[in-house]
Amino acid sequence: MKSRSENTGARPQILIIGHGGHGKDTAAAILARHAGLSWVSSSEFCAQKAIFPLVADLYPTWREAYADRRNHRQLWFHAIRAYNLRPGPGLAEQILADHQIYVGMRSRAEFKAMRHRFTQVIWVDASERCPVESDFSMELTALDADVVLDNNGCLDRLEAEILALLTEDADTWSAGDFAFDNAEVLALAARQGERCNPPGRVEAIKVPRQKPIWRY
Repeated sequence: MKSRSENTGARPQILIIGHGGHGKDTAAAILARHAGLSWVSSSEFCAQKAIFPLVADLYPTWREAYADRRNHRQLWFHAIRAYNLRPGPGLAEQILADHQIYVGMRSRAEFKAMRHRFTQVIWVDASERCPVESDFSMELTALDADVVLDNNGCLDRLEAEILALLTEDADTWSAGDFAFDNAEVLALAARQGERCNPPGRVEAIKVPRQKPIWRY
């Protein structure tokens, strides 16, 4: 898989996107743990920077505003978009200054402006068991991603897919002193898949635009 990123650092910069409640944060936490990367959810970051100043009279702290975010998706979407219009570095630039994984981008304008910074874009899909959002709060789709992770099964299978991604796309994940023992990671992926009922195996299938999707 060839990357469109202009990132030349020793470690990849990853964008994880998808509908609300589909497991983006979970996927990011798993990926960060196995790849040794740092991650942050844009929603949590923005709860402090962009949202709480607008709703400070409604919530005692930014944490309560963050916990209630799913009930106000359109408000969050427009507040984050407005935050990115202010002078100075935008949301993605601030996150990438301290982290390698950015979770939860929703605006197409922000995506177009920052796509060159990301080594890989990952879409997390749980549409077989979770509702999808409207275009009013989520402008991106799976076609904007390089890889789609199927999160319609158990947690072990999601982890197995992520482990397989680390080994199959070695160019992305092995830069400088950043490398993996592919045999060890693949063995762990197989064990994780076997823990599910029914057990599954990871395979790559092609979708339009020749982008690989990892599915069971």
